[in-house]
Amino acid sequence: MEEIDWGDEPKTSKTIFILLLIVGLAIGIGLDRGISSLIGPTSTGEFSGTIVIEGSNTLFELQQTWAYHYMQKNPGIQIIVGGAGSSVGYKQLADGVIDIADASRLPKSEELTYAESRGVTFNIHKVVIDGIVIIVNLDNDLWNISFEILRGIYNGSITNWSQVNASCSRAGNPITAYARDPSSGTYAYFQEHVMQNDDYADTVNKLGGNSAIVSAVANDPNGIGYVGAAYAEATGVRTVRVNSPSTGEPVQPTLENIQNFTYPISRYLYMVTNGEPSGYIAAYLYWCISPEGQSIAAELGYVPCYTLIGSSS
Repeated sequence: MEEIDWGDEPKTSKTIFILLLIVGLAIGIGLDRGISSLIGPTSTGEFSGTIVIEGSNTLFELQQTWAYHYMQKNPGIQIIVGGAGSSVGYKQLADGVIDIADASRLPKSEELTYAESRGVTFNIHKVVIDGIVIIVNLDNDLWNISFEILRGIYNGSITNWSQVNASCSRAGNPITAYARDPSSGTYAYFQEHVMQNDDYADTVNKLGGNSAIVSAVANDPNGIGYVGAAYAEATGVRTVRVNSPSTGEPVQPTLENIQNFTYPISRYLYMVTNGEPSGYIAAYLYWCISPEGQSIAAELGYVPCYTLIGSSS
């Protein structure tokens, strides 16, 4: 059993570095950036019980779909899924209200401390890779954007499309920025990695989910927003390439670029348990990262984390 290598992801309490990734009973996983290899059987076994999941809205659609397919295969299992945000998921897991927290970021130091005070150990499981994709209205012909410009738009120092690109179709019009709400892990991740921990401007419209941002930008010619990659291919909006901070070259948020972390706003999405999962909770978690679960993720526009080696069906 190997410890998680968090690479250069957000820094939190050192406690996080000693958490073990558990995907089943005595099954080892070696993790690295991008695709990982999973060794073991795919059978889930016969279980009965209820699994309550709350957390990341970015994972909500996928988690609902996973739950539907899993319950079809395992009628003794009931899975209840919410998408109120990563902060809510971590809090409810620490309080013992839920069995699994979905998260689009690692836990904050204060969340780790709170969980410890409640006798809970967050056990972090990478399940898919996601890109935070920048979207604009179809009437906007902006094709690429930098971290610097995005930071200015969301901290309020850039307020007109002329400041972004004087020749773009929306030049001369005010920018309407849409973001996730503060309980969202995507909100926090974007603030840390793109905005360099600047505060969001009071003028930024904070919405409760990815679909709400897509709808708002689709109906606002001056709008710009960020959503999980699985939500970006929607009517009325299109994606904008993001310039690599290291090379300055614009990078399209394709599945391949997100998978290999070439796209500069790529990140893992997680399922979190209290300590080592067992029984039907471990079986469900393992199924989510099995070839079947990962195939379902790919169909919905998420990027699989794992390939399977030496398995039996």
